[in-house]
Amino acid sequence: IEWVADDSVAKDHDQATLMALNRTFASPVVQKGEDEDGCVTLKTEALSVKYCHDRAPASGTFSANSLNVTMAAGPLGEVVWYPGKPNPGQLAGTIRTLDGTCGGMSLQCEDVDSHRQDLHCAMGVISRDGWTLVDDTRTGVWAHSPGSKWPLWSVPREADKSVPQ
Repeated sequence: IEWVADDSVAKDHDQATLMALNRTFASPVVQKGEDEDGCVTLKTEALSVKYCHDRAPASGTFSANSLNVTMAAGPLGEVVWYPGKPNPGQLAGTIRTLDGTCGGMSLQCEDVDSHRQDLHCAMGVISRDGWTLVDDTRTGVWAHSPGSKWPLWSVPREADKSVPQ
């Protein structure tokens, strides 16, 4: 789900990133509906997204009152997510580099010295709660480098002019 404050820069971003290399998925069958309150619902076999523009904060951003996603979560049954919902069951991630380390160290984020920002600790993508929110907005994108011995290279989004900002 994407939100931007300025409609003039609103563009879908489907380019491969370090987080999601393959973004070519089969499109599910989507049913669209609108209720008497003006809330829009998009529903597939696996999930339902409900957005109520009139309940959004003045900034227009998503909030717990304006957006929720209901999804099937296997043995957990149905799970409802909304912006700001805590996820105590989310598993910790690992550090993303061993550069500058010396000797053994734990790879678990909760064990990493908070002063070592260069280790780029991040939460994992699995949760015991049946859902995980992944913010891919700062992840590097794969850029094409014609003529290079490395045809694809990861660059920051702002460095690749072919990527919508």
